Amino acid sequence: MDRKIFKEWNVLKKGSRIDFAAIIGITVIFLLVIAMNVRLIYQMTSRQTEEIGQMQLETIRGDLQGTIASAESATINMALEVEKMLSDKVSYAELEDFFYRQKNEQNTLTNGACFNTYIANKTLTIIPDFDMPDDYHAPERLWYIGARENPNKVYISEPYVDASGHGLCFTISKVLSDNETVVALDFNFSEVQKSVLKMSATEGRTALIVTKTGMIIGYNDKNFVGQKVAKKLPDYESILARVIQSSRHESFVAQFSDSEHTIFSSETNNGWYMILSVDNKFFYRESYRQILITTAISLVMMLVIIFC
Repeated sequence: MDRKIFKEWNVLKKGSRIDFAAIIGITVIFLLVIAMNVRLIYQMTSRQTEEIGQMQLETIRGDLQGTIASAESATINMALEVEKMLSDKVSYAELEDFFYRQKNEQNTLTNGACFNTYIANKTLTIIPDFDMPDDYHAPERLWYIGARENPNKVYISEPYVDASGHGLCFTISKVLSDNETVVALDFNFSEVQKSVLKMSATEGRTALIVTKTGMIIGYNDKNFVGQKVAKKLPDYESILARVIQSSRHESFVAQFSDSEHTIFSSETNNGWYMILSVDNKFFYRESYRQILITTAISLVMMLVIIFC
């Protein structure tokens, strides 16, 4: 074997131009094949990796959307029951007892995500376990106004700080047929945070759920919830603007201070945006590994063919 290698080196040193040209030609062909293989592997694995990333985000979006849909269904069912009770002219005490029972039942069914149920119109307000201040007027609240302005659907409010001390929450409400009486359910963001933790479970990933106005309602760090993106996560301000403008929510690449990230996004039916940022060092790690292995094997084969 050593003699063969020695002869090949002699060809390179003393061989004819034809021999030298043949070796150069073989080398160039192999390098082109290696380059084509690398490009093909990168394209295939990149496409597969991005499809998996988008699929995972859509799966989690489905979970969150399912939670919202269940809450909407509970609101509709409660509205139908109250509608019947009011048509039967039940007493105030019976109505109050109903909402106290609903509060406990929904709290159990949702593992604490739903923390209150209530009813209000211009002359009646029943909110269980709420020490109502004198300046509290239900018809002036966002959940009441929104439900009345959208009589043909369930209204989901923008996040706000609960007046009874439950922190950041959102309300799902429905106006009854009299277009005056509104029933509502309050929810915290515990289920939203679970979705964030699912999205962030893999190394190199950062997950964010945010409203159109830029309020953070889910993030890896729970202390950021309720804050504005512009204040707490300025790097995401331009990303959010691009996500809001996108109708198809295709992935795109964004440059952060330290590295390049691939951004995936999706939107719930009520207009909340889910953003998943993946560090490309981790995202394409498997692609890079396959490329290195393929390149190394191809180079070894080329050397064997030329020198053996």
